[in-house]
Amino acid sequence: MATLATHGAMRNLNAATALGVTEAYHESVCLFHAHFLNSLPAHCKCQNPEVWVSYVATDAAYGVSYGRSIDDMPEEVLEKVDAMTLDRAAVKRFMADVQKVEDQFGSKILCDG
Repeated sequence: MATLATHGAMRNLNAATALGVTEAYHESVCLFHAHFLNSLPAHCKCQNPEVWVSYVATDAAYGVSYGRSIDDMPEEVLEKVDAMTLDRAAVKRFMADVQKVEDQFGSKILCDG
């Protein structure tokens, strides 16, 4: 059963101007660029692998480290987190946004693999 908080989170998710997904960071950067600057950099066109790999992502941690793995969490904590997350809705929205940008620019930004 969805809670009031979940409904609010879904409303915010749907109202977001742009949405990125950590697991598709490069593609998310491309999506933001297309949305906010109305252009698509060469490194965002995955049909050109030589240029696609030219993208340099930042991995700056700013002095923060995470010593624990999600595998270290108790099962009940993971279940509660799963109940609160909006991952599926976010990925569905992200995929729809990617499709719109790919159609707009005639170029794939979400590569296979």
